[in-house]
Amino acid sequence: MPFQTGTVPDAAVLKTTIENFAAANGYTLTGGILSDGSTSNVRLTSYEGDAGTPAIHDTIKIEGSLTADFSLDNCPQWARLYAPQAHWPVTYFLFAHANPLLITCVIQYNVNVHQWLQFGQITLVGGLVGGAYFGASLNAARSDDEVYMALTAGSDSGYRNDPNGAPFWNATNHDHYFGGYDPKRHTFLHLEIDGSPKWPGAGQEYGKYPSFPNYAHPLLDRQPQALTGEAVLIPYWLWVDRGGGFQSYIGEIVHIRAMRITHFEPGDIVSLGPDRWMVFPWHKKDTTHPNGGRAGYSQGYVPYGTGTLGWAIAYDGP
Repeated sequence: MPFQTGTVPDAAVLKTTIENFAAANGYTLTGGILSDGSTSNVRLTSYEGDAGTPAIHDTIKIEGSLTADFSLDNCPQWARLYAPQAHWPVTYFLFAHANPLLITCVIQYNVNVHQWLQFGQITLVGGLVGGAYFGASLNAARSDDEVYMALTAGSDSGYRNDPNGAPFWNATNHDHYFGGYDPKRHTFLHLEIDGSPKWPGAGQEYGKYPSFPNYAHPLLDRQPQALTGEAVLIPYWLWVDRGGGFQSYIGEIVHIRAMRITHFEPGDIVSLGPDRWMVFPWHKKDTTHPNGGRAGYSQGYVPYGTGTLGWAIAYDGP
């Protein structure tokens, strides 16, 4: 599993770095489109999203399609990675995994702030059609301080409906500060199930959208272990609402795990037998508010970051 790290001055250079890394590890790059030769086809675009002086590219937009030329079955929504211009240059970490193919980029800036961008294939079960996946940290947030997520449900901290910083963390398309549909979203999956669109949940306010915390919520809620402080690496299983109160397990993002990072720092390595995993917060670690979320209306909706919710990426680097 190839690994690469370094620093880049702006999003334009980061975009090129990601493209070259992906092209060396399972993708082809043609006309600005990365393709795995199947249904994972993504296009990265860098641009200036923050009116800074001097102006630099601070944002990477990621789009997906089921065709290598983006001529058919394009995902109707997109995601982005963004860091304020004042925080560039950033440090990046790139991971490439096979079986199934997955490319992951994590950036670190302003000492303890992180964002991610990811694309590839998800392993589906039961003969389900689909698997192409892409996503990134940001949706409609206007600054990096508005990236947050919460473990507990509620109008101000719901893991289903509010802005969040992890793949498939909610189950509707209410993905910005005041709810409602927005052209940007975090994560998208090609999944043909129950007559749903090929990108379920995308392009509509509600839909049959895959969800991770529906299953993982009670597991994360009971960590870290009270006696030893240990955290469990939880497989990134995805579920879909099938109606009537029933959920179906549909597949897994194989090369990552969710975990509590209470006793871990960004970049720490966890060794489990022959396997090693690199640990990151989803956005900003906050031990004072371990379940993340934000303060309520009377407190100005101040985000708490992503608490001690984080992830581990399979790693075999130095």
